[in-house]
Amino acid sequence: MALVLLNPGLRPLGQFDFADGDASKATGGEIAKIVTYSSATEAAAADVSDNRDLVHFQLDSFSDGRLCGLVDEGQSPSEDNTPGYGTLLGQAVGVNATMVDGSIKVGPSTVYGTGKATIWHQAGLYGVTEEAFISGQPAAAVAAGINTSLFGTATGGSTAGKLTTVSTGNEAAWWISREAGTSLVSTTNSAAGAAIATEYHIIYFPGPTK
Repeated sequence: MALVLLNPGLRPLGQFDFADGDASKATGGEIAKIVTYSSATEAAAADVSDNRDLVHFQLDSFSDGRLCGLVDEGQSPSEDNTPGYGTLLGQAVGVNATMVDGSIKVGPSTVYGTGKATIWHQAGLYGVTEEAFISGQPAAAVAAGINTSLFGTATGGSTAGKLTTVSTGNEAAWWISREAGTSLVSTTNSAAGAAIATEYHIIYFPGPTK
């Protein structure tokens, strides 16, 4: 469950406040769109809530001409697709972390740890684990082949922002291929005679100005 940086743009757009209702859904690699706050009860850190015009990112479908990007929730995949560096000093379960003695004790920054997510908006190659897709859609992308169009799913449901080959809104990315056996320090499944397991799917994200 992660967004894997392969050959992305030089820098991400930055870290932005994330819709509270989407925090538990974000696994990395989904489509997010910038929107204005729809509720006065949305939680936000002081560096966000003191701004005059309140905006944040929410999981959503892709829209040409709107500021959209890929969600990086701050985790990295391991070979069995479990989280990697997601938390350095502990785990936050279900809630945002709070400041203790002037610092956040859960790190590095994740959606759970800070209520924010890093948004990657520049064109490039990215890897996404299967959790970024609607169920069954990784296989549909593989079956359709290279340059298959991927779309984000509209906000409001449990699959908001998830990638799908079914047209929903504007085209968000193109499926390129699968990756497996990337570890250099352990025996891969194929080397051990076992079935090859897909670690992540490689997609090309053209950015919001395509």
